[in-house]
Order: sequence, then C-alpha cells, then structure tokens
Amino acid sequence: MKRKFLASLLAVCMALGLLPATARAEVVAGGICGAKGDNLIWELDDSGTLTISGTGEMADYSAGPTNSIWVSSAPWYKELQNIADIKAIKIEEGVTSIGRGAFSGCSSAETVVIPSSVKTVGGAAFADCAFTQLTIPEGVAFINFEAFTDCGGLVRVNIPSTISDIGYDAFGSYWRGALSVTLYYDGNPDDWNKLFLNYSYSSTGAGEYPGEKVYGRKTIKGKEVYFSPEVTRTPDSILASDANPAVTITSDTAFKAGLTPADLQINSSSTGLTPGGLTLSADRKTLTLPFDGQPQAGGQLMITVPNNAFSVPVESGIVLPPVAVTVPEPEPEPEPEPEPLENIDDDDVPLEGADYEEVPQTGDDSRILVFGTIGAAAMGGILALDYMKKRKHNDAE
Repeated sequence: MKRKFLASLLAVCMALGLLPATARAEVVAGGICGAKGDNLIWELDDSGTLTISGTGEMADYSAGPTNSIWVSSAPWYKELQNIADIKAIKIEEGVTSIGRGAFSGCSSAETVVIPSSVKTVGGAAFADCAFTQLTIPEGVAFINFEAFTDCGGLVRVNIPSTISDIGYDAFGSYWRGALSVTLYYDGNPDDWNKLFLNYSYSSTGAGEYPGEKVYGRKTIKGKEVYFSPEVTRTPDSILASDANPAVTITSDTAFKAGLTPADLQINSSSTGLTPGGLTLSADRKTLTLPFDGQPQAGGQLMITVPNNAFSVPVESGIVLPPVAVTVPEPEPEPEPEPEPLENIDDDDVPLEGADYEEVPQTGDDSRILVFGTIGAAAMGGILALDYMKKRKHNDAE
C-alpha cells in the first residue's frame, strides 16, 4: 500500500512538472514616489507596466514641453534609459492623488488604471500619453489644468458626476493640434455647467481665466459632451378596472421641445391601450403620457425613451421598467359581529367546559346548574354556594 501511494505521488509530481510555468513579471526598476517619501512606491516590470502602490498622496513633479516633447522630473525618468519602456500605468487602490507632471511624456503608455481612491489628478499628469480611451472613476473630484493635454489618440473620456472642477485645457492640445476627444459625463447639464463657472488653472476655481466660461455642449474648446440622464416613471402598475390611465416620466435632463408620442418607443399591444396626447412641464423635465382604452389584465406597457428625445446629446436610449396591468384584489369579507350577551349575574356564569341547562326553582328566582361532565368535587362546591345563596335570601325575608 505504501509503495502504491509513493508511486502515485511521484506520478502527480512528474505530471505537474510537465505543465508550462506561468510567466511572472520581473521588477526591473523601482523606488519611492510619495508626497511623504516612502508612503508610495513605484515599480516597473519587464512587461512595461509601471505600478504605483501604497497609501496617500503622490509627490508633485515639474513638467513641460521641450522641443515638442513633454519631459518630467519624476524618478522613473531618471532611472530608465528609455521612457518608452513604459507601456502601461497602473495606480493601485489606496493612492489618493496623482502628482503634477507625474507621467508627462509617457508617449508609449497605451493604458492607464485609476482607482476610486484617487481624489485629485495633478496638472499635466498625463500630458502626451498614448491611450485612446480613459475612464475616470467615481470619487475623483479635481482634474487640474492640462491633465490630459496632447493625448493625441484620445477619443473617449468617461467623467463621473463626482467631479467638482476641471482645469483649463484639461483635454486640450499644446503641440498636437485639435483633439477629437468626446466626453461622456455621468450627470446632467445643470451640474456640468457648474464646473465651468470659474474655468481656471487652479483646482479650486480661483479664476485665472475668468473669460473662459463655457456652457452646455460648448465645453473645453468645442469638445462634444454626452450626458447620462436619470429617468424614472410612475406608476409601477395600473388596474384593469381603471379606464384611460396615464403614465408620468421624469428626467433630470430636459426633454426636447415639441416632443410627441411618436418620438418615444411605446409597445402597448398586450394592454389594449393606445397612446393619447403628451404634455410637458414648463422645465420640460416631466412628461405625462395618457392612454385611451380599458387596460387588459396581464398585459405590460413597454416604454423606451430614445437618445434623441432629450435636449442635449445622450449616448443611448433609456429602457424603462414595464408597467403591468393588474386585477384589483377583492376586498376581504367583514367578520360577523358577535351576538350580544344577556344581562346575567356573576353567579350565573357557568364554569368553562361544563354542560348545563337552566332549571327554575320553586319559591324563588334561583337557578341551579345541572352538570354532565364535571367531577364530583366541583359539583359539591357549586351546591354549597347555592345553599348559601338560598339561606341569605330566606334570612332577608
């Protein structure tokens, strides 16, 4: 038995030895890069991924364009013989800021990962990088001036609603000419416009460029902005007994003027209803959609608000949850009222569990209980009480 076990173990080890080894990236350079020194470290592996890890803020570095090339004083520029060795930038959870000029000139970096712990992106932090798409996560509040300037291949940027300030020329161009980047903002136009009331270099909106006020779609030097409206509808269901019901749709982004039912995608075939007219509130953020007919139980009213139903660019339509047609639940039958009790003396209340009948007594109004199922001891007690009652009555006479 022992030999068989050892033979089996050896066979497993040999089989595992034949499996291809998983390649593990080797760190080729590294150091510290935190605002407090060693609170953050950086490592570059042999695959070209530059990783920043630790807790807290990153140090700021001087950066700027020189002879059409962005350069920085960040430590990886000093350690590496060729900055083009950096192919990807990964910032790990726990880092709370990206230093000014940190990755300027990383023109071979095609991807960047920014965690939700980051609150601030420093000025020119990613100037002249090579990534084409960028997602800034929920939690980031400040994007400083020229943070992503001269990223010539950048075509799409997703911006969260947590952003409170975008600095001057954050997605602009210094050397590369006009960029064709499109911005997708996870919020509504009113909040977007507030970002640019003090369009400036500073992350606090101090107003170095007070004339650079932009509104709505005309933002960041003509970049197109798409919004993500929040849309809800009421009610959740309608009763089959309610003729000519109506549905209300509310959005935090205004609908376009002159909207009609034909502009919406409505499927009411299973309900027996047909769309009526449509009314918009004064701010065009609430529409009321009445229907004609008697709802059919079990049907579902499906409504989709297409992207061209809004007053601003929206990336995709909004599919609303279906409105179900339900049958009203029958009202529960009322419980019968208890029969009223006759006026009786306490002495006339029978013991629980006793079978009895009323027997009139000669000479007075006394009554006795005739028991059928109680024990002899209980009967003796009742007879004694009846005797005392009679004696009291006779004494009174």
